[in-house]
Amino acid sequence: MQESVVRFYCKSLEYGSKHVYQSLPRLLFVWFNFASNVPSPPTEKQRQQERDAMAEYRAMLELHHKTVKIMSTHIAKLYNTVPAYIFLTVYSQLISRICHPNAQVWNQLKGMIAGIVGRHPHQAIWMMMAVSKVSETI
Repeated sequence: MQESVVRFYCKSLEYGSKHVYQSLPRLLFVWFNFASNVPSPPTEKQRQQERDAMAEYRAMLELHHKTVKIMSTHIAKLYNTVPAYIFLTVYSQLISRICHPNAQVWNQLKGMIAGIVGRHPHQAIWMMMAVSKVSETI
């Protein structure tokens, strides 16, 4: 479901930026939150009650990783298709997720931020200074 939401938001942004202030923040919100909500492993009690609990967990985890990969592919395609200044509208949202727990999303996010700073240094570098003092480890 959420993979379709990401796909259609990306498609709409490829066709125009009329609703960029509503759709791009929502697109990133769905992507970031889905990627950070990893299925939790079954408890000891669940494993004892259900014989296939671990197999089900592995299947859910595999589906989650696959969906995050597909979402990330849609986001990367969008990033390479639309002008970089479009992502300046959500730059603060990108910066706020700089310590994302999902490694794949974090690597893609790092590349997106570097690209935005490279293309628009005067507009983007000042916000990076605020994050330079963050104590959270990556």
